[in-house]
Amino acid sequence: MAAEIVTTAVQEYLERDQGLIFDGTPRTVREAQIVDDFFTERGLGNPLPILLTVDKDEMTRRNAERQFCLTSRGDDFPVVTQEDQERCREMGGTVGRRPDDDPEKLATRWSEFLEQTQPVIEQYREQGILKEVDGIRSVARS
Repeated sequence: MAAEIVTTAVQEYLERDQGLIFDGTPRTVREAQIVDDFFTERGLGNPLPILLTVDKDEMTRRNAERQFCLTSRGDDFPVVTQEDQERCREMGGTVGRRPDDDPEKLATRWSEFLEQTQPVIEQYREQGILKEVDGIRSVARS
């Protein structure tokens, strides 16, 4: 379960006196409960959930446009810059789309998000610990 990976990683970073950020977890109410209990049992307070708000149409558009370096070793990464493309070629990878970014699969992922993850978001919102960030705004690039 993803929550066990999260709690293990948190423990490792705590032991090194470091912080960390997780992306895409917890995704279910059960995972959220495990993570929340872990924080409580160790006197860490609440986790800080951050929600990037993006509507379905924008999410679909962005996923359809994004490119990844796809490698046979499984160490795929986003391709954003020319340097990323060069690094990908050096690794023997190809630049393309991930299978999960197919529009049909995105529709399934969106449904799963509404069914499984939206209740987690509402729970954190009700607790007053959810931080929401407008994910529609453009990213400043240097």
